[in-house]
Amino acid sequence: MSLMLCRSKKDYVRMAGIPYKEFEDTDFMYRMRSGHKGIAIIINNEKFDCELNVVDRLSSLPQLKSLRSALSYIGYKDIRIYTNLTGKEICQLLKTVVDKDYRSRRMDSFFLGIFSYGDDRNIYAVDIMLSHQMLMEPLRALAHIPKIIIVQAHQVDAQPSPVPSR
Repeated sequence: MSLMLCRSKKDYVRMAGIPYKEFEDTDFMYRMRSGHKGIAIIINNEKFDCELNVVDRLSSLPQLKSLRSALSYIGYKDIRIYTNLTGKEICQLLKTVVDKDYRSRRMDSFFLGIFSYGDDRNIYAVDIMLSHQMLMEPLRALAHIPKIIIVQAHQVDAQPSPVPSR
């Protein structure tokens, strides 16, 4: 997994090959006012119920470490990683984070990363498939802040062969 991170607008436009003088500060910035970047939630499903007919996803630890490092680098201090959640647990987690954490404290953004199986409309929890709409429903309450959502869903129609653990 590679991730391009820029500490400043000048870094971004230099990497994008765009002349720096063409842009105003507001073209690349979202004003962070609260002093708290927000919460980063990472859901990593590796082991699945046999009824779902998918093999377990192995060797996701390096991706998680890279993502945690990248999030820390860009200023997220509250990074929460959850492994092997059921559909009910995922929905409850998102609802709780929105209701408790974001309603009680002012934060500037929200990050959600989901690593699992899926297709163009669904993500696999360890026990059931969840539609993208069902996952995004609790996040509607965060309409006032930017949300970064990354879904890495291995396609279920092309089963990967298991990678042996070391």
